[in-house]
Amino acid sequence: MTRADVTGVWAGLRPLLASPAHGGPVPERTADLSRRHTVRTSEQGMVTVTGGKLTTYRKMAQDTVDAVVRQLGESPTRRRCVTASLALRGATTATRDPVAMALGPGHLLARYGSECAEVLALAEGRPELRQSVVAGLPYTGAELVFAAREEMAQTLDDVLARRTRAVIQRAVPTMAGAHAAASLIAPDMGWDDHEASRQANRFIDSTQKELLTAGLDLP
Repeated sequence: MTRADVTGVWAGLRPLLASPAHGGPVPERTADLSRRHTVRTSEQGMVTVTGGKLTTYRKMAQDTVDAVVRQLGESPTRRRCVTASLALRGATTATRDPVAMALGPGHLLARYGSECAEVLALAEGRPELRQSVVAGLPYTGAELVFAAREEMAQTLDDVLARRTRAVIQRAVPTMAGAHAAASLIAPDMGWDDHEASRQANRFIDSTQKELLTAGLDLP
């Protein structure tokens, strides 16, 4: 395995609160800023939630809904926010599908939960969609097609980097399978052969640049 088999290059912005209530200077290091969120209601009644993080999104939702309920002149104890008990789509991992169990509950069931059957249905009559699309990883062709049809993927990069985590886990094998992956989802994405090839080449080029920027070796 080369260093480029695995890559984890991420970039983004996170809104953090500077705690103005303390009246002191804003810390220069973001590590010194709070990851907590705050909910404020303006004099005009506008409710705003700022700060926070992904792992506390339900608490953020509850505090925001409670603030809105108070603005409506009601009590949050009587009109409770349901986010704590609201199941996400596909939340349950229970299934009796023998094909799903044969393919391995550790992968498909863990990823899709109760939507596992919908993913498997895409492979009916198409055994090639049950095959792995990246060497060394369990992602099947059906998962790529599902990403194209049901998960609002717009590019090959969306499918291989964000709907699956193939390029993050094994960059080199994912680049090697890029053209096959693009051809597989092309009908659902509305791509002709030229566009499918362009998507694959663009994905490979951007992945190579990320590896080089991260100081990782190319094969």
